[in-house]
Amino acid sequence: MTDGGGQPYLAGQDPGVSHITWPVSQRPNRKIPISIGPDRWSALASALDGEFRDPLFVVIDSSLVKDRPIVPGGISVPDNSVFLVSAGQDRTLEACVLLIEAAAERGLGEESAFVGVGGAAVCNVVGLAASLALRGLPYRLVPTSLMAQLDAAISPKVGVDAFGLKGAVGSWHPPSSVAIGTDWLSTLSERHMVSGAAEALKHAFVQDTGLVEDVIELKERGWPVGGAIRTVVERVVRLKLEVLSADRSALAPRGVRRGTHFGHAVGRVLDSCSAGSLTHGEAIAHGMVIECRYAIHLGLVSSQEGEYVETSLGRLGALPPLPGDIAPGMVLERLARGGSAIAALPTALGSGAVSSQHMHLDRLAPVLNGHLARYRST
Repeated sequence: MTDGGGQPYLAGQDPGVSHITWPVSQRPNRKIPISIGPDRWSALASALDGEFRDPLFVVIDSSLVKDRPIVPGGISVPDNSVFLVSAGQDRTLEACVLLIEAAAERGLGEESAFVGVGGAAVCNVVGLAASLALRGLPYRLVPTSLMAQLDAAISPKVGVDAFGLKGAVGSWHPPSSVAIGTDWLSTLSERHMVSGAAEALKHAFVQDTGLVEDVIELKERGWPVGGAIRTVVERVVRLKLEVLSADRSALAPRGVRRGTHFGHAVGRVLDSCSAGSLTHGEAIAHGMVIECRYAIHLGLVSSQEGEYVETSLGRLGALPPLPGDIAPGMVLERLARGGSAIAALPTALGSGAVSSQHMHLDRLAPVLNGHLARYRST
C-alpha cells in the first residue's frame, strides 16, 4: 500500500511500533511489511509467529547467544531447526551451501522457510541461501545491528563475498517481512554503532541534510536506545524506500547507479583491500569523501559541500586511519578489475539527485592519492 505519491504508507496501530509497507517496484503485487518498534523480543516473536510454512529454520548470529538460542516464551521452534552462524567469518557462498545442507538433513522442503536473526552478514547469508534452496524459498529478517536495520535488511538484493570482492555472488530475492527492534542496538559496540550511523549519513547527504545533526547528536549523547534512535531508524528506512520504490534498475540500462550507491564504488574496494580491518560503514564513509572530492572536480558539488561531507563524517568518528598497506595502485587495479568504477555522485546535497558517472581512473588517482596521504596510517 502506498500513499497518493507512491511513497511507503505508515499504518501503525501498536503503541510505539511503526508499520511500513515496502512496495517492491519490480513486482507490482508484492508488498513487504516492515515493523519498527522498541522491543527486540516482540520483533523476534513476530518473525517466528503467524502464518508461515513448515519446517521453519531459524538462523541466529552466534554472537547474540551464549549457551543456547533465546526464543520468546509461547513460540515453539524445534531445537534441530535452529542454526548458529558466525557472522564475522561466514559471509561466503560456502556458508550458504552448508546452511542449505543442514536444513536438508532436517526436512527441508517446498513448504519450508527461513528466519535470519543477526547483523548484515546473517541477513545476506540467509537471504542468498533462501534464494538458492529449492529454487527459492521465503525468509523473514530480524536485523540486530544498525547497519542491518538501515541497509542489509531493507534490500531486495542479497550477496556474499567471493574472489576478493565484496558481494560478488548474489541474487535478487527480497525478504517476506522485516521486524526491527531497536533495543537490539544496546548489544553493539561504539564502533559498530558508528558504522551503521555512516549509512544513515549517506542517505542524509543525498536526500535530507536535516538528518545529519540528528544522527551526530545521537553519538554525542552516547547512543541512547529510545525514541530518538527509533525516529532516526524510521526516517532512514523511509528514505531508502523512497529510492527503492522508484528504482526500476531491473529495467534500466546496465551501469545506472542510484543514491543508495553513494560511496560504494570506492568504499567497497577499500573494504576488500582492508582485509577486515575496516568495518563496512567506515569503508563506505571513506568512499563518500573520495567520491565527493571527485564530484567537485567534475563541478557537480561545491568545495563547501565536499568539506561538509568530510567534516560531518569526521565528527561521527567514521573516518579512522586507513591500513598502511593500502596503496593507490591496489585500489585502482581492483576498481578496474571489478568493473565497479561507476559511481552515484551527488549533484546537490539533500536534493535526492545523483549523477551516475563512470569514474576515469586517471582523474580519480590524484583524488585517491590525496585522501590516502591524509588518512593512511604509518
